[in-house]
Amino acid sequence: MSNRKFFSIIAGICKKNKGIGFKGDLPWKNSEDLKYFRKVTTLRLDEKKMNAVIMGRKTLESFKGKILPDRMNVCITSNNINDERILVFKEFNEALQYLYRDPIIENIFVIGGEALFKYAIEHPDCEEILINEIDNDVFCDTFFPQIDDKRFMLSGTSKVASDIENHRYILKRSRFFTL
Repeated sequence: MSNRKFFSIIAGICKKNKGIGFKGDLPWKNSEDLKYFRKVTTLRLDEKKMNAVIMGRKTLESFKGKILPDRMNVCITSNNINDERILVFKEFNEALQYLYRDPIIENIFVIGGEALFKYAIEHPDCEEILINEIDNDVFCDTFFPQIDDKRFMLSGTSKVASDIENHRYILKRSRFFTL
């Protein structure tokens, strides 16, 4: 059984306004951002294991009946979802406890939307935030929450593409933090 008791947040945001969505969908089409997202959320050290992605109902609906392949898809909602490919939980903590106990799960990523990001970013088990800032000027109606610099520190920045800059934040008291 794993000792893992943490998760990461991963999001693509509009650099200008920290927007993440418009009318229930991504407000941009950026193949480099999607490639990065797939690479990070499927990467694992043990090929016998799998990663999990946790999302809210609106994010799941934005997939229009599809799921993210090669990852365990988990949805937090009080609605009924009749799709055996998706694990459904009413509470975020219930989903985490299930995933923490599942020996097949290597990494856990919260992938949105706005309400779930707001909850997850304040959760004590959130140890890492991966943000792709996309340099575009699009209208958004949902936004990524403010990152608390008292809890998290920027640990690295890199270019994903000419219009995408990745920022990695870690919890100041995490297993990643070293002086």
